[in-house]
Amino acid sequence: MTIRTRKSRRYFAEKFGVTTSVAYNCDAFGHNGSLPQILRGLGFEFYIHTRPDQKEIALPDYFYRWRWIDGAEVYAYRSPYGAYCHEEGHVGRALDRMIEVCRHQPWDQMFLWGVGDHGGGAPKMTRHVVAPDGIPRMS
Repeated sequence: MTIRTRKSRRYFAEKFGVTTSVAYNCDAFGHNGSLPQILRGLGFEFYIHTRPDQKEIALPDYFYRWRWIDGAEVYAYRSPYGAYCHEEGHVGRALDRMIEVCRHQPWDQMFLWGVGDHGGGAPKMTRHVVAPDGIPRMS
């Protein structure tokens, strides 16, 4: 993890001139309880994940503070939609479901998506997001 983190940080520094403070792990089947300590030790302040979803473990909220017994903590986010894999051609439907979830939240949410196994990437057929009436939709 530390070697990958160093390589990733070097890449972001060289290509974008920034130091990353957000760790992203879309497909962890489990999280070690000491992960906040590890992430803080690597310089991360935030952690984004999709698993486990709400059916597997209830969390206090989509945004929460994850604290380890030594006091190390990260601000964490788990997508309310949970999934990040969508069949090609159905991203718009998934986005509509996410918008419905967001209507009932007092803040914006991230929509994590991709096509294929483990997120993939944007499908070729995805055109762009438009905002009629202020609500994003896939066109």
